[in-house]
Formats: sequence, C-alpha cells, structure tokens
Amino acid sequence: MPALPITASVYLQKSQGIFRVLNASLKLLPSTNLSLLSDRCHSPKTVGPCRASFHRWWYNATSQLCQKFIFGGCKSNANNFISEQDCFQTCIREQAACISPAFRIARSGSSQDLASPVEFCAAPRVVGPCRASFLRWYFDLESRMCKTFIYGGCHGNKNNYLFEEHCWSQCSVSFSSPAMVLAVLLAILVTILLGSMGVFFVKICRKNPELSVGTVWSTLDDKEYLMSNAYTL
Repeated sequence: MPALPITASVYLQKSQGIFRVLNASLKLLPSTNLSLLSDRCHSPKTVGPCRASFHRWWYNATSQLCQKFIFGGCKSNANNFISEQDCFQTCIREQAACISPAFRIARSGSSQDLASPVEFCAAPRVVGPCRASFLRWYFDLESRMCKTFIYGGCHGNKNNYLFEEHCWSQCSVSFSSPAMVLAVLLAILVTILLGSMGVFFVKICRKNPELSVGTVWSTLDDKEYLMSNAYTL
C-alpha cells in the first residue's frame, strides 16, 4: 500500500525581514488536495483584463519566492494572495519538505537517505542564490553543534533543517563520537589532496611537451661550436 502524501502547516512571523517559524504541524492530505495546491503555487502571474490597481502577491515557482504584482481586479487565477505571509503559508509546502529527512523516509518507505549521513550532517551550510530569508538550522561538524543560518529559499543541500530538534535527531547519533568526526574530516582532506594532486599532474603533463621542444640537445651543436672557436683562433 503506497504511503499517503504528507504536507506541512507552517505558521510564520516576519521580524526584521526574516520569516520565523511560530508553529508547524504535519498532516496527511488526499492527493487531490496536493495537486490543487501544486497547481495554485505553480500557476503563472495573471494581471487580468480589468484596469484596477490592487497590490497582490504571487508565488514564483522558478525563483521559489513570493513576489508583488499589480492585479487588475478580475479574472485572476488561484496564484493570487493578499499578503506576502499568505503566499508563503500556502506555498511553503515544498520548502517544508526539508523539515527533516526522517519525514521523507516515512513518506517514501525507503531508508536510502539514512545510508549517507555525510550529506545531511557533514555538508557545509548553503545559503543559495535566492533572496528569501528563512531561519534554518544546520549541523556544524567541527563543533558538533546545530547552528542557525539564513537560507535564501532555493538550491540548498540536505544539511538544512527547519527545527533544531530535527537537526539533533539526525546528526547527534551519527556524529557524536570524536572518532567519527575525525574519520569524516580525514576523508574530506584525502579527497581534497587527491584532487589537488590530479590537477598538479595534469599541469606537469601539459608542460612536458613544451619543455621537450624547447630543450632539444644534440652533439652536433657542440661540434659546430668547437669548430667555430678553432677558426677564430
């Protein structure tokens, strides 16, 4: 029996340009409701044929940001929100999918994500190129602590948690011992070293043909030099 899809209800409060999570809860929704939500948040911006000027917000699925636009007043689509917060609360579902890797495992019924804890806990924090301001948590491997950072809203990695508790539950067991942290750091250093050596050898191989052409030596050169000296004497 396939697992039912999971969505999240996230309540945000904007303070100094940063959306902070007040409360969040998970619930199962029918697939029809999820498809309607996806259609609403992925619909294009529609100004409409009327000539009024209402300030509205729409969710840009490409940039994964809520953006302001001028609504004409009629014949709009569902991707039309009165406030920026309403837009984020409605279309935050895809962002809330990063609440915890455990939720993705429960939804898919697979433990594939648990096989690579390095991706969830050892990867550096990634703000991303987008310009939103989401307060998120990441696991700092060096200090073995969960720390906050500002997430831009797109192109992040798996070391990105909505709650500190989910960060701890994912990474405290796998990376609590100093031996595990040392092993991961050594693996990263070895990878960097091997990559640097590969680049170095490639540069050497590219320089060798130039050196061989510019430093061709022959005994005939010495003979000609000696003969020219003999004539000058």
